[in-house]
Amino acid sequence: MLKELPRDSLEYVWCEQRVNSLKNILVCLYGSTGSLWNRYGNVLAFEEINKLSREILIKTKDIVQGLGYELVYADTDSVFIKRTDGARDELIDTLSRETGLSISVDYHYKFLVLLPLEADEKIEVLKHYFGITFDNELVVRGIEIRRHDAPLL
Repeated sequence: MLKELPRDSLEYVWCEQRVNSLKNILVCLYGSTGSLWNRYGNVLAFEEINKLSREILIKTKDIVQGLGYELVYADTDSVFIKRTDGARDELIDTLSRETGLSISVDYHYKFLVLLPLEADEKIEVLKHYFGITFDNELVVRGIEIRRHDAPLL
């Protein structure tokens, strides 16, 4: 729904806030599921969540690579892939059908830079990247330019 609304509309802001709120609630619930400090915590539920997530991530990796894409990066909620011929519809349909999850393309990058860890430049930092889309939009994650509490440059 967020992708169908005009970015400058009040509905877009509400939808974006709802998406972010739901994601934060789910992250908190997941984090406390296996905690012994959670009165209703259940280690077995926590382990089952991790097991299912791992199975879907491995299945996704196999599908992506089996269709000829290069898997650049993957984690719990995103997959960064590369393919020179640009075919995407086949992949989205296949992933949705095989995993049972709704799949969408958030960004199509002209280029993407995954930033290295400070401790070891050979290891890329998770969720610390920036890139330019084919729509000439700058996308920044996990670095200061995106933070709202950092001073303007």
